[in-house]
Amino acid sequence: SYRASSGAASAGVRIQNGSTSLEATWVEVTVNFWAGDVIMATDSHYVELIPPGESALAGFEVFVDARVSRLTAFVTCEKQPAGAVRQLITGNARTRADYFGDLEVYGQFRNTYPFRLSSLARIDYVTRGSDGTINGGGYTYPDSSVPSGATIGWQISNFALPGTMSPASVEFTVEAESD
Repeated sequence: SYRASSGAASAGVRIQNGSTSLEATWVEVTVNFWAGDVIMATDSHYVELIPPGESALAGFEVFVDARVSRLTAFVTCEKQPAGAVRQLITGNARTRADYFGDLEVYGQFRNTYPFRLSSLARIDYVTRGSDGTINGGGYTYPDSSVPSGATIGWQISNFALPGTMSPASVEFTVEAESD
């Protein structure tokens, strides 16, 4: 998505680990935001671990000087034998217009990891249209560290998505970053 009034572009990517026995580790997702034949912005994000058969989300939001006409994304990773079984924290979020007319994304999750989740654990989200296509995304962090078993809420305004947008769904994943 691109919003001219704020000069912001937003993208979301779902990364699937197709292996049934190997963890995808140090997964680097890079997205290029194009205006015609010119790359206007590039952003990268690392996902530490995606268990076998699972997927993670990566959300991106950048400021650009021209309307984004297309995206390209590529992923690199290492593969290692699966360790202790650990599922990613996932969930669904909701949206509403914030005071400035941007789309505010908010949700909550329970820390199901067996350790205190760091305030630097990245929460990546994607928005989807009624046809299931990802039409935006972004990321935020918890306001504080989260003890194992505790529930915390989160919210972020996405400058690239107008508050009048009504996504059919919003989903998120939380990285396993410990204190």
